Amino acid sequence: MISKVNKEKGLDVRIHVDAASEGFVAPFIYENIKWDFLLDNVNSINTSGHKYGLVYPGVGWVIWRNNSCVDESLQFHVAYLGTNQISLQLNFSKNANMVAAQYYQIVRLGFEGYRRIMSNLMKVAGHLAEGLLATGHFKLIGHGPGLPVVAFALKDGRTDAKGNDIKYDEFDIMDRLKEYHWQLPAYNLPKNAEHQKMLRVVIREDHSFEMISDLITDMKRVIDWLDHHFVYTEKEMTDLRAKFSADHPDHSKKHKKHYHSPNNKKKAGVC
Repeated sequence: MISKVNKEKGLDVRIHVDAASEGFVAPFIYENIKWDFLLDNVNSINTSGHKYGLVYPGVGWVIWRNNSCVDESLQFHVAYLGTNQISLQLNFSKNANMVAAQYYQIVRLGFEGYRRIMSNLMKVAGHLAEGLLATGHFKLIGHGPGLPVVAFALKDGRTDAKGNDIKYDEFDIMDRLKEYHWQLPAYNLPKNAEHQKMLRVVIREDHSFEMISDLITDMKRVIDWLDHHFVYTEKEMTDLRAKFSADHPDHSKKHKKHYHSPNNKKKAGVC
């Protein structure tokens, strides 16, 4: 497409591929996809070693097709060892332990090792996606060929134990899951899709089928609890308390301090 536009309009548009996570996934399990220097107009590619490169946080990589693709202003010439050497980096005075760790992983695992790991991660992600759909509570927002990541949300039109529209959302699920020691991020999509809330799971190398099965089980427990407890909106709770106070003035006055105590852990909309 870019080649066609360049030819028709006399341009020389080049491509930078931001392969932050995919750069350590696609080459090993999608060998027939052309996204790298096999495409004529790709000049540079970056990827993150601290993601699926399987190195701890702090290392990222960028490679160029050849020296002509790197602006001279980015190249720093040094002669520390007696000969001119070109240094190209985005920060300075940082140890090289992450570079060594990445080198070790690549030498130790090789192409076949990374292929097996990434293939397994995709299978685990598929297991999670299937399990979430089987609960009948969720729809998938993002899952499929690409990354071992599952993004999902509550199905539209769900009702609680009373048959009413549910009063909770993905953020309430996130909070409740913490009681089972799970940290799942919930957030709204960017502008023009901000109404859509979602949860996301990024599958890591240490996520087993058993662990994901436990997550699905705990997810069902959370939904069941919310369906039976999260049945009032904050306004409905306020109205109920006002009505109770009006019907039982003596009781309300006697327990007024209890209702407003900082130590009172009851939350509007929960019980």
